[in-house]
Amino acid sequence: MKPIVNKKFYFIRHAQTDANAQGLMCGGEWDIPLNNIGIEQVSLARPVFEKLGDEIDKLLVSPMVRTKTTANLLNKNMQLPIEYVEGLREWCVGDWEKKPWDDVPNPFNTTEDPPNGESREEFEKRVISTINLNLEKSDDRSPLFVSHGAVAHTLFTYMGVDTPFIKNSTIYTLTPREKHWYLEEVE
Repeated sequence: MKPIVNKKFYFIRHAQTDANAQGLMCGGEWDIPLNNIGIEQVSLARPVFEKLGDEIDKLLVSPMVRTKTTANLLNKNMQLPIEYVEGLREWCVGDWEKKPWDDVPNPFNTTEDPPNGESREEFEKRVISTINLNLEKSDDRSPLFVSHGAVAHTLFTYMGVDTPFIKNSTIYTLTPREKHWYLEEVE
């Protein structure tokens, strides 16, 4: 796979769902909505998003309800274009879906593929090609990708970025400098 297109962009993981709060594996087959805490998280992130103003040209959003709701609530006042992008869907984790985190291998610390799910290799190829395709199509400003935790982890690891815990409803900027990528939380 080729390197990520050398262009600054933004990323936000959807706001909290009941699956997040309950420690359940929530992949690309479980289309769960935000909970009340998640809706509040987005309202707190909205002013941060609005401060970015003209830096963002559009929102590229996973087609899942939790990301769509996050994007729509975030974009309530800005009304930037929103595009739903299938390649940004969460990792399809097959038999791990809806299981407590303690009952499945930690997906970030194992090479095991989920039974009856998408292989790591397939998932990584999907995520990287989707990001690159959309960065290539973006104008002089930067897109905001609205997606999921495993998407973020896979992308940031591929980019060589030290991957912290990706918080719900927190906007990150990814900036290329001197052949390295830098991840910063937008405040």
